[in-house]
Amino acid sequence: MPPTLLEELEETGATNELIVDAGEYVQPLTSDEIEVLKKSGVHFSEIIKKQIETHVNYELKTEYSKDKYRKRKEAKFAKQMAILEPSLFNVASYLFEKDPGRILGLRVDTLSQIANLANLRPGGRFLVVDTTGGLLVATTLERLGGSGTVLYLSETDTPPEFPIVDLLNLKEKAETLKHLDWAAADEEHVPIRAPIEPPTGEYKSEGQRERYEKRRQALEAQAQLREDLFAGEWDGLLIAAQYEPFSIVQRLTPYLAGSATVTIYSQYLQSIHH
Repeated sequence: MPPTLLEELEETGATNELIVDAGEYVQPLTSDEIEVLKKSGVHFSEIIKKQIETHVNYELKTEYSKDKYRKRKEAKFAKQMAILEPSLFNVASYLFEKDPGRILGLRVDTLSQIANLANLRPGGRFLVVDTTGGLLVATTLERLGGSGTVLYLSETDTPPEFPIVDLLNLKEKAETLKHLDWAAADEEHVPIRAPIEPPTGEYKSEGQRERYEKRRQALEAQAQLREDLFAGEWDGLLIAAQYEPFSIVQRLTPYLAGSATVTIYSQYLQSIHH
C-alpha cells in the first residue's frame, strides 16, 4: 500500500477510548474462515477488506490506528516472493548478508573493483588464490566468458568443488578452470607418479584398462599444466585469501608477464600495508 499523504487523511473525532476488545464479538471472522478463504485462492487484499468490514470497532479507531491495523494484517497475509536471477551481484550480495565471514567480508562493490583492477577479460590467463568459497574464482570465470585459463592454486591436491559456480550456472565456462596444489607449483618438486599400466603389462579387464588410461591422462594433464605455469607470461595474479599475501606474491610473480596485474584483497589492512 502506498504511503498516505497528510492532505489525504480524513478528519475524524475518533480517539480509541471507546474501543472494547471483546474477542470474537469484535472480529467475528474466525481463523478457520480465513483459512478457507486462503485455500480458495482469495487475494490477501480481499481477506483484509472482509476483516475490516466485519470489525466492530474499526470505525472507532483513529486514522493512525487504522493504518497500523491494515499494515499488521498485510504483514500477516501478504506473503510475497520475488525470484531473482542468479547473477554474480545477487549471489555475492546474498552471501555477504547471510555469512560474511565465509567470504572474508568481501562486498560486491569491492569484488567489482578487484575485477576491474585485475583487467579480467576474455582470453586472459590468470592465477587465482581464493579462500572465499570460490567467489573470486567465479568472478574470474564470468569475466573470461569461457575463453582463457583460470589456474587456481590451493593446499589440496584434489580438484576444488565450488558450489557457487553451480549457483551462477557457470558449468560450461568452468572448463577453463584448472587446478594445482602448492607442491606441484614448485619447480623443484618431483611428483609421485602412480603406475599407468599393470606390473605384468596385461590388463585383466576393460574396466582396468579404462582406469589406467584415466590415470595416465590425469598425470599428463598435470604435467602440461605445470609446464604452462613455469613458462610464465600469465596476465595477472588475484588473491583473496586468509594467507599472508606477500609470500604468495613472491612465489608467483616470476611467472607473470611484464605488464601483468597483481590484485590483492585482505580483511586486514596490516597485511596489505606490510
